[in-house]
Amino acid sequence: MHFSQNEGIEDNTFVVTGGLGFVGSYLCLDLVRRGARQVRAFDLRPTSPWSVDLKSHGVHCIQGDVARKKDVDKALRGADCVFHLASYGMSGKEMLQFGRVDEVNISGTCLVLEACLEFEIRRLVYVSTYGVVFGGKEIVNGNESIPFFPVDDHVDPYGLSKSIAERLVLKHNARPFK
Repeated sequence: MHFSQNEGIEDNTFVVTGGLGFVGSYLCLDLVRRGARQVRAFDLRPTSPWSVDLKSHGVHCIQGDVARKKDVDKALRGADCVFHLASYGMSGKEMLQFGRVDEVNISGTCLVLEACLEFEIRRLVYVSTYGVVFGGKEIVNGNESIPFFPVDDHVDPYGLSKSIAERLVLKHNARPFK
């Protein structure tokens, strides 16, 4: 059996949280190139170095906060698939804003999960970080079966928040709609 490399993309509506970031913007452009019906880049920022290019390619840019239910609902309503890339606190001065790290990475992920259930969005792709399994020791031949690094042993708020969020996503996997 042969599958098209665009299978599941044509005629579907996609939302990319963190869609104005470097990875998110290129994902949006690739989804458009592969025939998505609509691509929405959902981001806190109103613009980025890549957003002008996104608009010229037909990507609908939605400014909003992933930690606000109203904004998440507006961005996700009617979507067929969500790529949840939005996160906060990975580097720089953001790492020191502990409350915002949890607000975006944990609470924001919860709002995305709730919206997926409410709007019966069948596909969610969550982008995490190696920090959910890395505890300072070299990982050799790592794969998806590596256990989570213990929550109590995390030394940075970003890795901890992403670990909690990823566990929530996995817990919601295949959960039935209302």
